[in-house]
Amino acid sequence: MKASVSRAAAVDQSEPSARSTQRIDFSYITPRQLQAYLDDMIAQDKIDPDDATSMFNSIPGEWYADQPDVPIDFSSNIKAIAEFDRNNGYPALAAWYEGLAERMRIMEDRSVHISVVA
Repeated sequence: MKASVSRAAAVDQSEPSARSTQRIDFSYITPRQLQAYLDDMIAQDKIDPDDATSMFNSIPGEWYADQPDVPIDFSSNIKAIAEFDRNNGYPALAAWYEGLAERMRIMEDRSVHISVVA
């Protein structure tokens, strides 16, 4: 079952110069920032919906409500999912998450500033 990424958090469009100088860092990102980033990427049609859904669902749902502003190492989380899948007999799924980790690295290289308003 796929969950959709909501539009609850907004990406600040008011500071274009800041947007070009800041980078997304999946190794230190809050659930609120992740949601805003995914919302923005979906709105701009710059992310595959399967990637966005997998990323959104890769952390516990309650973190979005209970600790939305607590930074997490999301990159390590994705790598841990891939390792778990590989170690438990799901090589195709592991390869998919390893590919997602690589696509996330590319997203970091192309990233823009995100500002979240609660």
